[in-house]
Amino acid sequence: MVTVSRTIRVDAPVDEVFTYVDEPENHVEMTPSITDVSNVEPLDNGGKRLDYSYKMVGVSLTGSIRTPE
Repeated sequence: MVTVSRTIRVDAPVDEVFTYVDEPENHVEMTPSITDVSNVEPLDNGGKRLDYSYKMVGVSLTGSIRTPE
C-alpha cells in the first residue's frame, strides 16, 4: 500500500476555514474527483442533504449524502 503525507498551512482563522469546508459547493474546488454538487438542502439537525457527481478512473458516478450536524 502506498502512503502519502503532506502538510499545508492555511493562513486563516479556524472558524473561517470550517465555515468554508462546511459548504458542500466548495468541495468541487477542494476535492479533485468531485465534479458537481447540487440540490443542497439544510436538515433540521443542522446537517445537509445533497447530490454529487465525481469521476474515478475515468468513470463518472453520482450519489447523494446526508451529513450530520
